[in-house]
Amino acid sequence: MSSRWAERGRDVAAAASEMVWFCLVLVLAASPFWLGGNRLICWGLVSVAMGGLVLLQALPRLLGTAEWPLPPRAVAAPAIFFILFIGVACVQLLPLPGADPLRASAAEALGQPLPSMISLSPDLTGLAVLRAVSAAAVFWIAVQLGRSETLALRLLTAIAAIAFAYAAYGIIAHTLSPATLLWFEKTAYRDSVTSTFVNRNSFATYAGLGLLAAVAVATAAFRRAARGQSGWQRRLAAMIEASPGRAGLAVGAALVLIIALMMSGSRAGIACSLAALLVFVSACFMRRRSRTSWGLLVLIGGAAAIMLVAWVYGDTVAGRFEDVGDDAGRRLDVYAAVLRAIALNPMGTGFGAFADTFPTYRDTAIPVRFAWDKAHNSPLEAVFGLGVIGAAPAFALFLSILWRTMRGVTVRRRNIFAPAVGVAACLLVGLHSLVDFSLQVQAVTLVFAAMAGVAYAQSYGSRDFAPLHAEPVRIRRGR
Repeated sequence: MSSRWAERGRDVAAAASEMVWFCLVLVLAASPFWLGGNRLICWGLVSVAMGGLVLLQALPRLLGTAEWPLPPRAVAAPAIFFILFIGVACVQLLPLPGADPLRASAAEALGQPLPSMISLSPDLTGLAVLRAVSAAAVFWIAVQLGRSETLALRLLTAIAAIAFAYAAYGIIAHTLSPATLLWFEKTAYRDSVTSTFVNRNSFATYAGLGLLAAVAVATAAFRRAARGQSGWQRRLAAMIEASPGRAGLAVGAALVLIIALMMSGSRAGIACSLAALLVFVSACFMRRRSRTSWGLLVLIGGAAAIMLVAWVYGDTVAGRFEDVGDDAGRRLDVYAAVLRAIALNPMGTGFGAFADTFPTYRDTAIPVRFAWDKAHNSPLEAVFGLGVIGAAPAFALFLSILWRTMRGVTVRRRNIFAPAVGVAACLLVGLHSLVDFSLQVQAVTLVFAAMAGVAYAQSYGSRDFAPLHAEPVRIRRGR
């Protein structure tokens, strides 16, 4: 009777996982549609959807009919840092006498008392907390789904397919009607592919993440086809035979994403995406236990494809890099103003409240005709909002995920593509966040959280959580 109950519990858990996977893919597919999802109503819908999915995923475990695919203790480090990070943001919404010197002058100017708290814009801080919790929910769900090799590969395949669809739409829309964004008139970036995104840099980051997912899927398919074949001729023949299937489709999606990336004209987006792609390929093929010749072959083939696309669409990219001087000068002026604000308010001015707070600190060096509702440097903006000490858990959260995926690359023997794509995705968004705000756009944030979750789950070996009496040597060999 107990065995029948356990079997039924596993069936319920499997059905729940399939439903959660399908709903998560729907969320990821819908997120970029409405202007990159970077609107209040989009975040509200996503938060409700992710809350429901977390409960659905947890239900079989709460009822005791199934265990977590990845034990919660495996996610202890990022969970602790996330709780501290959100805790700091919530403290900024509490009444704290004398928390902010600007609030007293604002109350005097308005002629009415204002609640004393660290955040100068409680509404924006509350929204930022909601966005962070929604992204964390995506990460948690992807961690549990990604523990299954099948679901992990399916999720990466879905991400690549979704990104391909938006990239293809962006290319077609730009070719037929470059002055429109969906059914709206474009107010900027008419010479660039932005798909459904307002900002070309955000789309470039999204396309770069999709490119990484597509290359990871192709890598997994080709390596699986060549597994067990002796001699490079047989391995090559097996890879060619696999081309009409998932591997060939993934390669085709990657080429379309590279074209869309180049046509976006985003300097940082292109550079960071190509750097992340190089890191992924190096992590997969340049390990000591891997065959260097195959790594070089993939590097040469990928470089040839990128050079061909760059030659065709190089004029757009070259023109953008010629204007880097003026843009860099304006951003440096903004960074200097943000640093002065941090020195004046080391406790922060409110997580996510940059748009309402920064005008108080901007000076004459920043032209009035340019609106700066983002710092175009997410780490610097995080310190500006959370404070010098309060931003530390946020950085530690990101670094803990990066460290775990890097660890997975060094110790895993199977499915190395998954932790490798996590390292590359962290590099892509980490570098790009130094000069832009793509991680603050919903579609980019959610797809990165999903890829990071899959990579985090697959960075653990199959016996990392084996019973304590298991033989240590077998644990190491079972990775």
